[in-house]
Amino acid sequence: MKIIIDEPKVKKYRKFGSYFLWATFGFLIVGMALTFNQDVINSYIGYYFGALFLALVCSQVGMYLTNRYGGNPRQDEALDAALKGLDDRHYIYHFNAGVSHLLLGPSGIHVVLPYYQGGTVTYDETKKRWKQTGVNSFFKIFGRDGMGRPDLDARDAINDANKYLKKALGTDLPLEVNAVLVFTNEKTSVQAQNAPIPTVSAGKLKDYIRRKIKEEKASDEVMDKIKAVLPVIEKE
Repeated sequence: MKIIIDEPKVKKYRKFGSYFLWATFGFLIVGMALTFNQDVINSYIGYYFGALFLALVCSQVGMYLTNRYGGNPRQDEALDAALKGLDDRHYIYHFNAGVSHLLLGPSGIHVVLPYYQGGTVTYDETKKRWKQTGVNSFFKIFGRDGMGRPDLDARDAINDANKYLKKALGTDLPLEVNAVLVFTNEKTSVQAQNAPIPTVSAGKLKDYIRRKIKEEKASDEVMDKIKAVLPVIEKE
């Protein structure tokens, strides 16, 4: 498998993530300092709440950037490891093809959406929502374990990929862009076979892609046409 990644972008936003997290600590320290003196906090109550608000904003931005561009392994590295063993007809593009992760090959075009969330992931057909159990609510809200709305994430990613590829090709796409949700945390139990968007653990991602090849193989001619308008610098 060929890996094409925008390394400068990863390094830049990983640094930004660190800066925002350090800023979070800074604003929290300011807020704590104001609480030590009752007269001071009464006089500067607006600054106190302002510092706490800025700490919250910086923490959310910092965690978002760190989760996407940081970590050990990073999400792109976890996906590369999960797909290791696919032949060189497969190309995965990280942060440089209109979406964070785009997989191109005989199986077609896939936007790959990685999630690190732990616990057990299921799909509730009645509520049409993915459910996550076995995780502390605090970490869902303030940590790395908030799953959000995968259906909206997938919809937006598909739209972004379509726009990018259509613009690059100068014409409509010859293939449909699909989405797959991948949970990269080894401790996560994925039990969402009934989900409308394919939802798998990292360990089963490669098998899913190979099944897609058997179901409906994309022609080499079409793949070559698309690859020709995408970045070509491979990961060293």
